[in-house]
Amino acid sequence: MTHSDIVLYSFAISPYTLKVRCYLLYKDLNFRTVYVHPMTMKQELPVGHTVPVLTHRSESINESFEIGLWLDELYPDPPLFTEDRRNEILKADMWITKSLIPAVFRFIVGYGESWRIASRKRWAASELLKLTIPGGISTFERIIHLVFLGRLPFIRRAIESTNLAFDNQALRKQLAVEFENLLGNGPFLCESPVPTLADLSAYPQVTFRYFQNNGEHFLPGDKIKKWAFRMQNAIPRYEELLPDELL
Repeated sequence: MTHSDIVLYSFAISPYTLKVRCYLLYKDLNFRTVYVHPMTMKQELPVGHTVPVLTHRSESINESFEIGLWLDELYPDPPLFTEDRRNEILKADMWITKSLIPAVFRFIVGYGESWRIASRKRWAASELLKLTIPGGISTFERIIHLVFLGRLPFIRRAIESTNLAFDNQALRKQLAVEFENLLGNGPFLCESPVPTLADLSAYPQVTFRYFQNNGEHFLPGDKIKKWAFRMQNAIPRYEELLPDELL
């Protein structure tokens, strides 16, 4: 397996692409990342209209969940499912898609924050785009990104799907309770003895703030922190979850 066999199309800090990146690292697969421009990605992607897209040799597929299933067929060891908990794992992954990731978008765009804080977060996100996109982006594009990021339809829909009655801190606490319920008494989600698709989908979302804010996980609580360390130990080359240019 060489880096040219598997190509992951992404743009910086896409939560859905981080899921796929985590699947690849867990299976210890070599891959190459191609960063696309959010404004021209439809023309740059081999299939679909948005990231992530994964190309395996001559075949391409989009949608993070479908990519996970596809990778598990191509490279079944280690598996992303335990057969006795498959339905529970699928439900947990749906919770991550419908509840956890929309909350991540709220954080990225600074929803509910002062304009000063929200602007700082959006400007930092545009800096990551500038660092990763071949040729970078112009100052004008960064200003457009700052002003309109929160108005993009898919981000607006994601934010509106969260509990808008909660501020960001209260939402994080509520999600932590729901996450701990999914953990139950197990070392991993759905009380699985080993990591599964759901754990790998959640791990980059929970640890994103760890890289950004002096070791603070996105979801608070010692139980979740212990789970995160177990995940870290289970993922070969976990330090590649965020590439050097993003760190």
